[in-house]
Amino acid sequence: MSLLTSLDRSVIWTLRIICIVCLLGLMALIALRIIDRTVPGVGGAWTDEIIELLFGWMVFLGAAVLWRERDHFRVQWIEGKLPARHVGLLNIVIDAVVIAFLVIMVWQGSNLVLRATSVSSILQLPRALWLSAIPVSGAIMLVYTLVDLLGRLRVTFSGVRTGSL
Repeated sequence: MSLLTSLDRSVIWTLRIICIVCLLGLMALIALRIIDRTVPGVGGAWTDEIIELLFGWMVFLGAAVLWRERDHFRVQWIEGKLPARHVGLLNIVIDAVVIAFLVIMVWQGSNLVLRATSVSSILQLPRALWLSAIPVSGAIMLVYTLVDLLGRLRVTFSGVRTGSL
């Protein structure tokens, strides 16, 4: 097993664990909020802030995992209508457009994180903690898309078939 394959497995395993922890935390805090309705004082308003934080990270990192597994939403209608020899070129164009989007997402997300000076109202945590899920997940998706694009280019222009990470 190559170093890249090992790194890839470690990254995906870590992302999945983080998503699971976020989901379990969300379930526990939402249950606490429900119990708080019948037994006042059990939870508190602080739970809302943590719920927002966990939800944001779970969604963005979960999207990165789906991106890596190629399970993200995708319309394959055009691929089915094209001759097989053009599908590779279509995927290269799609990857290029996605890379442009992800570069903007990481760049603007990073700018947003760097400019965020506010803190949460109850726990006084920096809002940048919430916002940093955007550039982190975008960077992960960008790396995987670049690797996929390089593999597609290799296959399309040299005829050599290689697997992605």
